[in-house]
Amino acid sequence: MFFNIFNIILAILGLGVLIFIHELGHYFMAKKVGMKVEVFSIGFGKPIYKWKRGKVQWQIGILPIGGYVKIAGMNVEKEKDPYKIPKGFFSKSPWKRIQVALMGPAANIVFAFFLFTLIWITGGREHFFSRYTKQIGWVDPQSELSELGVSPGDMITSYDNRAIQSFQDIYYASILKEKETQIGGVKIDYFHDTKTPFDYTLPTYSHAIKGMVTIGVLAPANYLIYEPSSIDRVLLSHSPMGKSGIVPSDRIVWVGGHLVFSLPQLRSIINTPSAFVTIERKGQRLQQAVPLIVVRDVAVPKYDQEEMDDWKHEAGLKTNLADLRCFPFYVNEDLKVEDHYAFIDKELEKTIKKEYKEPLEWGDHIVAVNGVRVSSASDLLEELQVPKTLVIVQNDPSLERPLSYKKVGNVLEDLSMTDLQLVIDSIGSNASSHTSGYLRLLSPIVPKTYAEIFSKVSGLTIAKEALEDKTLLLGIQLKDRSVRYNPNPWILSKGVFSEMGRVFSGLFSGTLHPKRMSGAVGIVQVFHYSWSVGVKEAIYWLGVISINLGIINLFPIPVFDGGHILFALYEMITRRKLKVRTMEKLVVPFIILLIAAFLYITYNDIMRIVERWMN
Repeated sequence: MFFNIFNIILAILGLGVLIFIHELGHYFMAKKVGMKVEVFSIGFGKPIYKWKRGKVQWQIGILPIGGYVKIAGMNVEKEKDPYKIPKGFFSKSPWKRIQVALMGPAANIVFAFFLFTLIWITGGREHFFSRYTKQIGWVDPQSELSELGVSPGDMITSYDNRAIQSFQDIYYASILKEKETQIGGVKIDYFHDTKTPFDYTLPTYSHAIKGMVTIGVLAPANYLIYEPSSIDRVLLSHSPMGKSGIVPSDRIVWVGGHLVFSLPQLRSIINTPSAFVTIERKGQRLQQAVPLIVVRDVAVPKYDQEEMDDWKHEAGLKTNLADLRCFPFYVNEDLKVEDHYAFIDKELEKTIKKEYKEPLEWGDHIVAVNGVRVSSASDLLEELQVPKTLVIVQNDPSLERPLSYKKVGNVLEDLSMTDLQLVIDSIGSNASSHTSGYLRLLSPIVPKTYAEIFSKVSGLTIAKEALEDKTLLLGIQLKDRSVRYNPNPWILSKGVFSEMGRVFSGLFSGTLHPKRMSGAVGIVQVFHYSWSVGVKEAIYWLGVISINLGIINLFPIPVFDGGHILFALYEMITRRKLKVRTMEKLVVPFIILLIAAFLYITYNDIMRIVERWMN
């Protein structure tokens, strides 16, 4: 709680610094062109301390957020002609007024460049691999993209007809939504080292859980590295991974027959009932992930039911026959596959066939299940009742070193597929060791629900929602690999300007809804987050917001610096001075509009916080 409040205070002060820098730019240029500066206030509100330096009154306001510069004649008054006030703002030439108005935004941009330079010379920032990869980590299984065969591990080269540099580009494209979106890339078979290009144009939709507009790409690829905290070490003894043999810095690369590319994919794998089966087919030993169902899901002939009932009793199982886990295939007493069962639920059949195609064929001889050798049908039935998961991990010391952002490729680049295949081939065999190179097979794991894991930890109160959640977990925290991001300040600045350009383009074209914009509350949130990550991240976002503040102030709106520039340009072109009444008529409506916009954006900022809190 203390650190949250502290970070929020730092966020407010950071915003104040940017406004102060902005006003400092106005101050120095006003003095240079001969304008009379009456007050320079650090902060707003009633002064709590003030002093005189030369002819300028300096003061500290009660609200230490930013500040302001009061230049003679700048605040238009009905009884006075602003153009006749000695050393006043409007008494100077239009060009000098433009210089003063420009210097505030310029100071913000120069300050941002200084901050980016500071980041650069101190080695850059550290982010996670998922931020910069082009590799897909998770695809919506219900999407058309998934139907077309695009899956986790595939690489993206273009999105919305633009070449992408990182997954951040996809997030921006999802915000600037179109009715249709193009996606191009490469489908990859990692075991056979083959690549197949693809290019699809698909309708976008709003994903209910992720809350993003997408065509099916839901998450980037990321490393899954076990780096336990002191709390994690305490919880490990209660988690499914407690006796698996996992150690710090182990990275999960393969689970239950699948290469793993992201945390969402890992969750899906362990919550999709299946078994990793070793079979003999036509003289060859093969291994397959085979779906698991319960007997009631398929139409089992009466004779088969009687056989299964006998096997159940031989195995000493107390479960009702209809609730027993089984394969959607008939396996005889000799563990030979003879037929497949007809599904009762056609949607379940469609889902399973899409994921597994034909995992077993007529004549296959089952040798082992989840690495455990079986010799009879009752052994097989007994083994299928416990939802075990096999996991292969990599413990390569090089994974502890951050990657350069220039070398971010796919998560399997540092993985030996030869070693991985050797470890997989050892499953279900009589091999004395299940290791090869940096890879090793962990002991079988039985995933558990949140309640099953944490109910054994004394002193913890579990929320009702968590108790009711039946999602299976491994019970450990996994971390992505670090990436050191350190482009030069020119590239950082260019990136910010490019992002702003896309946002403004989206606003004007209508592809970006204004409710997605952030105001003061959103800015405080960004500062709060960045301070919690680290000093360099906070400095970066200070620079980003500084550039945004500078550019937005250049908008040709009367209450902004851009408005003063517009008035001055009008005077330069027409050789006519704007009347005081005309300026008032232009300024007042825009003040009202800005207040309305501020309230609208603040409301949306607060609603986003409430929605996240409720979810």
